[in-house]
Amino acid sequence: MQVTYATEPSPEPGRVNEDYVLAGPDWVVVLDGATAPAGIDSGCDHSVAWYVRHLAAALGQELTEPPDLNLRAVLSNAIMTVHREHADFCDLTNNASPSATVAIVRLVDDELDYLVLADSPIVLEDGTVLVDDRTSHLTDYSREGIEAARNSPGGFFVAQADPHVVDEAIVGSVPISQAGEFAILTDGASRYTDLLELGDWGALRTALATHGPRWLIERVREAEYASPPVGDPVSGRRFKPHDDATAVLVRP
Repeated sequence: MQVTYATEPSPEPGRVNEDYVLAGPDWVVVLDGATAPAGIDSGCDHSVAWYVRHLAAALGQELTEPPDLNLRAVLSNAIMTVHREHADFCDLTNNASPSATVAIVRLVDDELDYLVLADSPIVLEDGTVLVDDRTSHLTDYSREGIEAARNSPGGFFVAQADPHVVDEAIVGSVPISQAGEFAILTDGASRYTDLLELGDWGALRTALATHGPRWLIERVREAEYASPPVGDPVSGRRFKPHDDATAVLVRP
């Protein structure tokens, strides 16, 4: 497996990159930390970036073992590992405690297993998109509405303190021949298609394969500065002018 990626924080001053990429010989993990809104008490002494790094490390440990566990079990075990690292001195019952989106792929024989939890899509060579898009279908995009919807029925699900969220992940397998050279993105990079409309998913995947991950992120930044995303007047959803952005190209 050949993995090429670029990742960079939001260009807003003082931002720390809360995206993370980890890869092994036959697997890739992409995480996107959920930035805590200003003024919200998370109940946790740790930052979102800390949570993302520790979850990545726990996932890497699980994925270096023989592929006996399915990806739901892999993620569940990793969530519990991080839970044990800070449950004694952080209030992990707080719904605003650190969390992250998750995308995992793993090659097993001639199949590509995948898991997607929240909005970090996997885009196959033929333009097929494997994504959990529940964050695009909320009824209330206020700060309070988003907090209430996190890991709640009718809302959306992310890796956090409760390992049972893995039951909500999108999982499956496709033949490696169908996957081809595929992309994994955080939503700061996938906005190339789903927010900035610079090209459809097939065009995004082709551009990534042709020009590379850094090029894709640069085009996103140019478009953000030229026409900053503001919001949807119908749903009331607001969009960040910029976000951490990660683009990964995988050649099995």
